Amino acid sequence: MTSRRLFAAAIIAFSSLGAACQSSGDDAASSGAGTDSGAAAGTASTGRRTGADRNACDLLTIEEVSAAAGEPVTAKEVHREPGRSDCQWEGKDGLLRMALVGYWTGGKEGWDILAGSLGAAKNILQKEEGVAVDSIVKSGPVVGLGDKASFSEVFPSLVLKDNVLLEFTMPLIPNLEAKFRPLATKALSRL
Repeated sequence: MTSRRLFAAAIIAFSSLGAACQSSGDDAASSGAGTDSGAAAGTASTGRRTGADRNACDLLTIEEVSAAAGEPVTAKEVHREPGRSDCQWEGKDGLLRMALVGYWTGGKEGWDILAGSLGAAKNILQKEEGVAVDSIVKSGPVVGLGDKASFSEVFPSLVLKDNVLLEFTMPLIPNLEAKFRPLATKALSRL
């Protein structure tokens, strides 16, 4: 199977997640998109933002992500809108090591929609390539993490706690399967 088709299936699976996780009253204009989170100082950012205006960079420190990546990283909130925040940790080379999207509202609905989208993407790959995604990459539920959790080496890994959905993308984290649970556990502890 080509990585291009696998990537296309991942895009299909997650194309509706952002819209699904926004609350119905989120028509206020966003502010601060692309602003530095404050996390670049070495710890989680100031923590002043709470509720539906939280900062995803507050959930993990630079030291924690650097340890997982095996190299120094910097953190930056790259997108913010009511009910959502996107944080990225990059290496010195500017390449993404990890991204964390926090959907502070609508997480349960987002999880349900995502399950259908992921199933559709897996079916497309099965039909087009004749191979089950789960037979090539490790993915599936993670017991005892949040209310529900799912790990994948290809698709984003997800954790649902109450009505908050956390989406972890870790393209250049070595030994990803072993590092997902500790990072997700730390992030959950800071909700």
